[in-house]
Amino acid sequence: MRRYEKNPANYPQTRFDLVKEAVISGGVATLLVVAAVLLFGVPYVKPLTIKNVATTQPVLFLRTAAGELADTSAIARYGPPYNNGTGSLQAIGAFHPQTLLGVTQPINPAQVDVLKPLSMAAPLDPQIKAPLAAWHAASHAHQQAWVKAYLGTLANASVQGSSVVVPQAADGPVPTMLSTLVSQWNLIFGSSKARFRMIFDARSASRRWLRCTSVAKRVRKRPSSSAESPPPITATRRLR
Repeated sequence: MRRYEKNPANYPQTRFDLVKEAVISGGVATLLVVAAVLLFGVPYVKPLTIKNVATTQPVLFLRTAAGELADTSAIARYGPPYNNGTGSLQAIGAFHPQTLLGVTQPINPAQVDVLKPLSMAAPLDPQIKAPLAAWHAASHAHQQAWVKAYLGTLANASVQGSSVVVPQAADGPVPTMLSTLVSQWNLIFGSSKARFRMIFDARSASRRWLRCTSVAKRVRKRPSSSAESPPPITATRRLR
């Protein structure tokens, strides 16, 4: 029987630098990623927020809010575990697995997205109290008739400045409610921007540029005048 040689020195060997190969591989991969980014751009899509819709597409915002009131929105018709709708039921043949546990996280879009925010805004905007009261006092059939009529007018709505002009219809308090909802969102985000700007400006005025005068400052030319106490604070700006 032939005996195999176990001495590795008898076999050809090649020097291999593992660190060098790893660095080269990482550099090539990095160059490919950078080239792909420059060629195709960054695969990032900005999230769709209520702020964006309310400020840039107010008609779409009104249509969505009216759909919440009419229980015709995607969320209102979703189904378990949020409600008893059938809009997003997943099926295996005739079997719907998500109906086994039923509604475990109930969500009322009309209440959460429209009526509750308006109720919270009512103390600050008394003009919304009467439309809200009229909505709650009406029957469900009247409410749905109002919303249906309002949805029909949105096709001819137009944006003029910061307001949406909707043709008149037998839509009850719905136009006032939803226009107030849009203005409230714009007010909230506008106040947030203004407050952020105030905080930014306040932080920009660093206390390092405040100088305390140690010499008494006389505010009158008469000999009987006295120095201000405590010494005043003088704001000094850096030259740019």
